[in-house]
Amino acid sequence: DADGVAVKPGYASSHGLKTVGDLKKVKHFTYGGPPENRTRYQGAVGMKQAYGLNNFTFRPLSIGLQYKALASGRIDVAAIFTTDAQLQGGKYTVLTDPKGIFGFQNVAPVVSAKTLREQGPGFAQALNAVSAKLTNEAMQRMNAAVDLDKQKPAAVAQAFLQANGLG
Repeated sequence: DADGVAVKPGYASSHGLKTVGDLKKVKHFTYGGPPENRTRYQGAVGMKQAYGLNNFTFRPLSIGLQYKALASGRIDVAAIFTTDAQLQGGKYTVLTDPKGIFGFQNVAPVVSAKTLREQGPGFAQALNAVSAKLTNEAMQRMNAAVDLDKQKPAAVAQAFLQANGLG
C-alpha cells in the first residue's frame, strides 16, 4: 500500500500523463486530498520540491471524497491510497511516482512476543501465509467488497482465506 495520485483516464490520455512528473505538461490543475497533504512531503510539498510542480491549486477534502470530486470535475488530480476500492475497474489512472515521494505503507501484522509464544509456531506461519497473499489487488478487491458492496468484513476475510487455501 502507498499514497499516490490518480486522475480520470480521459484526463491522463488528453494530457499524456503516466507519471507524477508528467503533470508539468498541464497548464494548471486542482489537486485534492486530505487537509494535511497541503503541508506533507508525501503530498503538495513533495510534488513541488521533488517534481517542480508549481502549477496546481490544492483543495482539501475529507478522505473518501476525492473520488466524487474527481468524477464531478471539482478536482483534476486526487490523493489516493493504492488499495482504495474505487481503483478497481479502470475508472481511474494511478500515476507512477519514479521519485518515490509517496513511499510505502506496507501492511504488517503486529503481535506481541507473548502471544507468539502462547500460540506456537503455527500461528506465525499462518500470519506469514496470509501476508504473502495480501497484494494491492487483493486489498482493493476486499476493500471494494466492504466499502462498495457493503459486505461484512469477517465474511470478506473468510472468503479471501478460502480462495487462497488458507481457511
